[in-house]
Amino acid sequence: MANVDSRVISQLLSVSTPNVSDALDRLGIEGAPQGIWPIYNCPKIAGPAATLKLVPSGKAQESTVLGTLRAIVKGGAGSVLVIDASENPKVNAYGGVAGATSKHNGLVGCVTDGVVRDVDEYKGYGMPVYGRGIAQQSVRGRSSCAGYGIEVKLGGIRVRPGDYILADDNGTVVIPHERIAEVVEFAKKVKATEDRVIAEIRGGADPIEAHKKVNYDRSAWRAKARTSFQARRRSSPHFKGMSSPNGPRSSRTPTSRPSDVAKPRRWCATAAVGYWPMVESAPLPFAWLARSRSFCTSFSLSTRNRSGSI
Repeated sequence: MANVDSRVISQLLSVSTPNVSDALDRLGIEGAPQGIWPIYNCPKIAGPAATLKLVPSGKAQESTVLGTLRAIVKGGAGSVLVIDASENPKVNAYGGVAGATSKHNGLVGCVTDGVVRDVDEYKGYGMPVYGRGIAQQSVRGRSSCAGYGIEVKLGGIRVRPGDYILADDNGTVVIPHERIAEVVEFAKKVKATEDRVIAEIRGGADPIEAHKKVNYDRSAWRAKARTSFQARRRSSPHFKGMSSPNGPRSSRTPTSRPSDVAKPRRWCATAAVGYWPMVESAPLPFAWLARSRSFCTSFSLSTRNRSGSI
């Protein structure tokens, strides 16, 4: 069943797929499949992915109809059914029975890189569906189910169960579940910046000057640099346990060398901030630089030999 974080869903629904796509671009994440739009005038959807892969008839043993229904039940309330139909793009991937079953089980919508049918039925019970077109033929004898709850592709973009899907009038985006927090934060900043530019223009400002004033590209670069820095800090073996770059010194738990290896204790001495304890209030990038082993070595004083490391 889907693990749905209502706070994340609310934040996703507050931004658009272009906002998220811009965030993905800036963060170097592939997550924007092309050409997957609303099949009718349906609402925006967001949720964790419940995956399904369909292939041409004979390439897999399981029935498309039964496999689809099992995928829906497995996905559960709050999820978005993601159907990989890339190997059979002209055959219906999602129909009225599947739509009604999805609605009954609490799924918030369906996205596919194939075609669908029974649009009038989706409209009737309010099931949002996104795809590449509409077909009228049945799946029977034309496709089979290659699996569900597995890694699939949506328009060439990798989707794993639990990755987040956002779809609206502009298209569909895929967000890796482990990157959701930083992508949402960046998308919100993109939206706020664009809203500020629009507000200034509506207030009579020159459009070019309004854009220059917010320095959009530089703001985005700073956000990316901050996100990259935070990711490096979290993954550093020397600062495991630090809740923030300027967190309490007691929270630092640097890795230790084997006790039988004696190394001189070093104190960081820099022209700008003095020795180690004084870097706590330094700007984040400089504090990181001051704490790094390579930087400290250049400006260090050796004291008596002791086991351990900085």
